[in-house]
Amino acid sequence: MLLLNLQLTIKGALPKPALTKTPFLGGVLHGTFEDLVLTHAPAIATQLGMTKGRRQKLYAVLPPPYNWQAKTDTDHIYLGCGIMLFGHARQYTQILVGLLQKWQEIRLEGRIDKILNIEIYCCTPGHQPRLCNGEENNPIYDTQPDFSHSFPVSNGITINLLTPLTLNSTEHQAAGVTNTPPKLLRFVRSLVRRVKELEPSLAAALDLNSLAWIKAEEQIRHAPTGNHQLETVQWKYGSRTKPRPIFRHGLIGEIHYPHEIPASINALLHWGSWLGVGQSTAMGQGMYYVKKD
Repeated sequence: MLLLNLQLTIKGALPKPALTKTPFLGGVLHGTFEDLVLTHAPAIATQLGMTKGRRQKLYAVLPPPYNWQAKTDTDHIYLGCGIMLFGHARQYTQILVGLLQKWQEIRLEGRIDKILNIEIYCCTPGHQPRLCNGEENNPIYDTQPDFSHSFPVSNGITINLLTPLTLNSTEHQAAGVTNTPPKLLRFVRSLVRRVKELEPSLAAALDLNSLAWIKAEEQIRHAPTGNHQLETVQWKYGSRTKPRPIFRHGLIGEIHYPHEIPASINALLHWGSWLGVGQSTAMGQGMYYVKKD
């Protein structure tokens, strides 16, 4: 598990930058990243899960929070975003850093913002971030994630959804329910599936196949949902594989679970913020952070 933290300096299009055309940049950044790989390093596209038929993508873009506003009253726009790499995708870090350094522009609805400078920091769990230029003598992808940090039992937990979450049950979708927060167990099990498929070393550290894990899940099976401040948001997503843009929906805001959280579940929820939860995580949906009660 490795994060490429990108700090971009951008010259926006006039009179309005391309970045102002959408409240959610996940699809834009996802399309740009895939274009860079497919154009300049197509040999690794299959390994990253960019080809049809691959169930899981071994990467995810980390866009700014939903409804991020670019400051247009200055000469330059500063944008922070990222690319997460999972499992064996870490071995392509140097190649991807080199590709990202070729990134020159952001295009959206006929507008073009120019990228003037990009700084890339490589971040691995348990280690200090390092500035990366793709030419390190001691590549950071050789640094193994450290998942040894221990988490205590907590009396409750609050999840802050930074980007839209889509995790509705079939029943809720059929009934048209939109602002209903997911049960804690559903949230956790979605994370468990992602961890098992994408990060086997984290799955082993959390002992997700053990009897102790099953017991921990049972402890939260009937956990109530407390106060929540959720909003259903909608944005337009244009794909090169679709004849016309489609509209997507998701939840943003806070969910509070006022229930005792076993230490192992607490650990999963904290590490899970590196992976995201729910649908379309490769495009940056379902990104969150945990607030301490």
